[in-house]
This record gives sequence, C-alpha cells and structure tokens, in this order.
Amino acid sequence: MASSTVPPPRGQNRHQSLRRMASSTVPPPRGQNTTIWIIGDSYVRRGAQRAAESTGGNLGLNASIRWFGWGGLRWRRLLPFFLHCLRGRAAPDVLLIHCGGNDLGETSSVQLVNWMKEDLHQLHHWHPHYVRDASGRLVQIR
Repeated sequence: MASSTVPPPRGQNRHQSLRRMASSTVPPPRGQNTTIWIIGDSYVRRGAQRAAESTGGNLGLNASIRWFGWGGLRWRRLLPFFLHCLRGRAAPDVLLIHCGGNDLGETSSVQLVNWMKEDLHQLHHWHPHYVRDASGRLVQIR
C-alpha cells in the first residue's frame, strides 16, 4: 500500500512530463495471473486495511491485488501518483480508480468531469490493454 506524495507537473508541460514518466514504465507480463490495482484516496487506503484484516488483501479473488491509497488525493494528482506507483512495477491488467471526492466543493463539477475524461483518455493512450473502472463517490446518508 503506497502513501507517498508526488508533486504534480504544472502548466502546459503537464502531459509532456507525464508522457516521459509513462514511457519509463515496465510493460505488463503476459500469461500470468491477473493483476488488479486499486488506486485512489483514503477510501482505498482504509479498504486495503480492511481487506487485509478480513480476506488477506486479495478480496478472495484469484488475482494479485495491489492497493495504492493516498489520503486527500485530488484528481489532478492522480496521474502523477499512478506513474509513481508504476515505477519498477509491471502495469496492471485492471485499474480501479476511486478519486475525485476530495475535489468536490473546490472544483466545478464540469471542470472535474473534463479532467477525468482527459486523464482517462491519456491512461488509455499509454496503456490500451487496461480494463478501467472509475467508481462513483460514496454518498453518506444520515
């Protein structure tokens, strides 16, 4: 489980910096067990702790699951955080993202959705083999 902070690239060169970082990653191995990465905010970090206590971390699946949670993660830091987690590791077969909730109230929903579309498109461009899933924000009902 990762919890490091990675400063996001800024300005116009953000995608150029991210592209350079992505090109230095290890390609995924083929013919091996499915690898699933769950990456996102503190929900992921706490989910990893809960899974380790109850199912041993792999959620009872016949797959290798890696958890990368960063408390307070905002969407614009997701790609740099993902690329930081990827360093020296094979890319996952499945990438599950839980992020964006910390942006609500500080970023317009239109801007947030645009960033999400742009970054998910970029992820697909870098790693077209990925199965991607972006989870919805949990709503707490009182």
